Amino acid sequence: MSHRITNFDELNTGALREKALTIAESAYAAIDTDAAIRAKISFEGMTLVVDGRSYDLSWFRRIRVIGFGKVSCAAAMTIESLLRGHITSGVVIDVRPGVCDVIEIAQGTHPKPSPENLAVSKRVVDMAQDSDERDLVIVIVSGGGSSLLCWPAEECTLSMRLYDDLLKTGATIEEMNTVRKHISDVKGGGLAKMLHPATVVGLVCGASLATTRSAGANGNDGTPRKARRVALSASRARTTNRPLWRITSHVRGPARRISGGPS
Repeated sequence: MSHRITNFDELNTGALREKALTIAESAYAAIDTDAAIRAKISFEGMTLVVDGRSYDLSWFRRIRVIGFGKVSCAAAMTIESLLRGHITSGVVIDVRPGVCDVIEIAQGTHPKPSPENLAVSKRVVDMAQDSDERDLVIVIVSGGGSSLLCWPAEECTLSMRLYDDLLKTGATIEEMNTVRKHISDVKGGGLAKMLHPATVVGLVCGASLATTRSAGANGNDGTPRKARRVALSASRARTTNRPLWRITSHVRGPARRISGGPS
């Protein structure tokens, strides 16, 4: 019998260990990207079925794939395998390299954004803004996407500072991403707006839906007011010589300048 844990037999030295290893094997199986996607997506003839909803691909002019996060490479490979011959173009950014026939897989950095992430994000934005009502766009969202997908350049620069500054304050990843999504053009629903009026199929991959939705890459959780509280709390901790009120002045929201720092 094959095992996902390659040294299963070596570690299996007793009944309790066997139970623990079997539980671990089940956990690995539950997060297998390829198996999870194939369990939700099927394709026959010209009909794509995603979680019970059908799409007639003959109606669409282009089938495109966009992805960002730490399983987007594996997910893109599975999607291309399922829809072989029907995908027009695509670009995904992951921390790992990979090769597809049509979809471009780019390697980026995590947990901090980088110029490489920005360059790929530009291609994602261009593809999104070029989409129309005759396009079907499959969007892969997974953990790490809040760092890998960053646009515009201002967000990338500020996010590099934000990570260093907030890390010193003990801020949670949810708090960090609340600020991130309000200095971004693609987070917090921004990418969805760019994709309109295309038909969009979202594949959200994560340990839990709640965790991934709050990860900043796709979620619309949090408000400018909450972002302000997080940044001001970090500023009061005075762990940096670069006050975070300068970052909060870039927050998108009803009141664009929500800084608590000097005017």
